[in-house]
Amino acid sequence: MIALARIVLRGVLPYPDLPRRVVVRRRARALATREPWPRDEAAVTAEGYARLALLRLLALQHETRRAVQTHQRESAPLLARTAMETCIVGLWCLHDPHAVRKLRASEIKVAPAMLTFMSSAGILPDSVIREAVRALGEPLKLPDVRSMTEQIDSRTGATLAIHLYDMAYRPASQYFTHASGSALLRHVTAKYRYSTKPANSWARRAPVRLTDACVGLRGCLANGVSGDLG
Repeated sequence: MIALARIVLRGVLPYPDLPRRVVVRRRARALATREPWPRDEAAVTAEGYARLALLRLLALQHETRRAVQTHQRESAPLLARTAMETCIVGLWCLHDPHAVRKLRASEIKVAPAMLTFMSSAGILPDSVIREAVRALGEPLKLPDVRSMTEQIDSRTGATLAIHLYDMAYRPASQYFTHASGSALLRHVTAKYRYSTKPANSWARRAPVRLTDACVGLRGCLANGVSGDLG
């Protein structure tokens, strides 16, 4: 009971971590921006994408905290889920030797769908769009998030990435991101009445704790790139 109470209180009560958070954010920002982005596309490395992921994490951390402070109960978990995915992708970039090629190929794969509006509006035929995109290279689908976590943990000998996925990312997807049955049932009260205000599936400060953890996890597992943060 004491352990359960401690978990609940940590998700509800504020935690005075401002000094530590400021230091971590300053070091992370310096680490992510210490080298300029290459002008030559061929010089872009997986480490470069990992640095971009770290910068995005810092932005998401700030936005999630703001959402929690302003009681945006639906926005905060969505931001936290994005932070978890960004953290996992950033770590995956460091532990997959072909990450850059796969990232570029995945952009080629989604390009035709992103440009569908041009064919729908009659600007360009769909065949021309697909032919132009095909000239950029071979399309490839990125591994799913679960596969990325397995690859990260197999390379690091840890279980933190898959634990983050199973314990937080998957529930966030189920209850907040997707229009699943579980998400829809949040609009039914305990007395079987309809409610425009969905039931809160997470403690109020859980999204903040998760985004903070993602920044910390990014520093602990990213050998070489974020070793300074460790």
